[in-house]
Amino acid sequence: MVNQQLFTLFSRYSQKRLAPASTTKIFLLHALLAHQVDLETVLKVEESDQSLGSGNNLKVGQHYLIRDLIINLMTASSNTAAKVLARHLKDILGQNYVDYINQYNVTLGLKNTHFVNEHGLAHRQQYASLEDFSILLDSKIQDQKFLNMMNTLSYDFESLEGDKVSIQNTYSDLSVKECIGVKTGTLVPGVFNIVVFFEIKGVKGYIIDFYNENKEDRNQDVKNLLEILKKYHEDLV
Repeated sequence: MVNQQLFTLFSRYSQKRLAPASTTKIFLLHALLAHQVDLETVLKVEESDQSLGSGNNLKVGQHYLIRDLIINLMTASSNTAAKVLARHLKDILGQNYVDYINQYNVTLGLKNTHFVNEHGLAHRQQYASLEDFSILLDSKIQDQKFLNMMNTLSYDFESLEGDKVSIQNTYSDLSVKECIGVKTGTLVPGVFNIVVFFEIKGVKGYIIDFYNENKEDRNQDVKNLLEILKKYHEDLV
């Protein structure tokens, strides 16, 4: 975004259907904030909320603030937090979250996106395109509340019962000053995705980088792209 105008500097394979992995959780964050959930509401973790994969750091029967669950969702990519929060949204929406978000995405014009679950674990019928992702992300470049939920390097919280949880961001280079929000998505062996919001001397934008072969390549891609963007900004001004 330059002078309040959106444009794409570079894209490739933008309409190809890809496995979004845990970047799917960006849509859950959007739905939670769009429906103005009370961040101080307390939710209980049920047995059915336990999920394989990332972020198995919440205990069944414990009660946690929605604020902490969201930060856990976006920072440690907690699949359990995703299920708890999606269940809460069902009470608000009066329908299953996945059904809601698929219907909502159609209204946005997302033609190559379909979700089967809220956390991003692999499923043959779960896919998204980079072009579709960009439709949602375009509206988030200036959304500070949204970005704040994606910009935590480490975080400590506890349940009402005193269960302590300490988390680190799944993207270890979040401390790079240009990064103002990030969400990773991983499906071993070969899906290492990332969405990074950046700000370079007042110019805001985002990088969507899918299907790296490992975490190191993914992180190096972001570093390289930020260097290119900084050079582009210098040439621009």
